[in-house]
Amino acid sequence: MTSWAVAHPEVVFVSFNYRLNIYGYANSPAISKADTNAGLRDQRTAVEWVVANIIAFGGDPTQITLGGQSAGSGSIGTYIYAYASRPLIRGAILMSGQAATTLTPPPIPIPGVPAAGSNPFPDVAIALGCPLQGDKYKAQLDCVRTKSAEQLMDALNFTNTLGVSPFVDNTTVFTKAEYKSRGRAGNFARIPLLTGTTDKEGDIFVLDRTTNTLNETLSDLLTLSVFRCYDSQQSKYSSSLTSVYRYRYMAIFPALSPPPLRAWHTSDQIVLFDVFPGLAPAATQYLQKAWTAFIVNPSNGLLSLGWKKYQGPGSNTLVDVLKNSTDLQHPIDLEDPTSFDSGCAALGLGL
Repeated sequence: MTSWAVAHPEVVFVSFNYRLNIYGYANSPAISKADTNAGLRDQRTAVEWVVANIIAFGGDPTQITLGGQSAGSGSIGTYIYAYASRPLIRGAILMSGQAATTLTPPPIPIPGVPAAGSNPFPDVAIALGCPLQGDKYKAQLDCVRTKSAEQLMDALNFTNTLGVSPFVDNTTVFTKAEYKSRGRAGNFARIPLLTGTTDKEGDIFVLDRTTNTLNETLSDLLTLSVFRCYDSQQSKYSSSLTSVYRYRYMAIFPALSPPPLRAWHTSDQIVLFDVFPGLAPAATQYLQKAWTAFIVNPSNGLLSLGWKKYQGPGSNTLVDVLKNSTDLQHPIDLEDPTSFDSGCAALGLGL
């Protein structure tokens, strides 16, 4: 982020911490309705802090754009529904994740990832020596809260729980069906979006590192069912009410995506944030310029770079970013998203 901040001093960058794993998403009946999904509530508190204090850092509290990637993007997806009437932000950048993404298990078995709707808290509590006695949920929760971070990690490892995710509480997180209902009704924050996915999100999850082989069919299924189709849905919902710029990140740089990898999940972030300086300087410069254009003017900033406001199937308004990684004189192409999204209907994830 340092190179981005230096290159674009017109933007004030703010990053913040929030509770994760069992600290952020413990699911116990003893937790009050006002405190569920603490990690997501931390993010709202951080936005409120920025609104109250950003002037002291040279920022404008009326011009806040909230951005994230993967789980962070999913958090922002939930945010625009949870705080629909008072978002406190004027734009959002969602990179590889929407609200429903956090509720969708991958179509392939990944050890430690709980089944959809499951709650790992009871098993973790037992592993910590805090079994439930009758209906004494508060006593169990109080017991868990006495344990150290090391003990919590040991319990997570013992129960083969790689992570604890946000859960449906109908306040900060809703069901997938409810998101679809609210989306179609326009019941979300009507703010401009810069939203998209990498072309082959699933590659990094299905790569067999032992043989260096890739099941492209499985990768494509994961890309569609967890990332692209939800992005298509939200882009459609929002574009009927506000400015939306939807992209398809396609860059393949050999040092970052050696065969058989293509434009995999997170590969765009490495370029955008210049994680490996010198890897693809022209691409980094372009991405930072484009994202800054949106931050400065969420409604119309990207128009000056040739982007089009998304209008859905039948329009050439899906922006292919870095389709030809060797031709950075022409960093974008415009296409009709119909073919790109064609597999969603068969998965029950169509518009």
